[in-house]
Amino acid sequence: MQKCKFNQTFLRFLGHTVSKDGLHLDQDRVSAVANAPDPHDTSFLRFFLGLVLWYSMFIPDFSTVFEPLCATLRESTDWKFKWSAVAESSFTEIKRLISESPA
Repeated sequence: MQKCKFNQTFLRFLGHTVSKDGLHLDQDRVSAVANAPDPHDTSFLRFFLGLVLWYSMFIPDFSTVFEPLCATLRESTDWKFKWSAVAESSFTEIKRLISESPA
């Protein structure tokens, strides 16, 4: 019974917080996204895309904001990483939208 907790007001589960009010973003993960440095290679960009894709339901019009980063990944290779102003704008916008998400 050491692992069991009863009568909890909220539960942190798989990067979300579940409470009587519904499903919310886990604030530890939100701060990880908000403080993420600019991608410097394809592996970090893949990591970041996976992290924010998990929270896509909390971002309005996610696919439109997300596409420039996917295009950057498609155009880049492990040897030649192409980071553009459009990708930077998309990266900043996703961080802002997740940080300001009401959920």
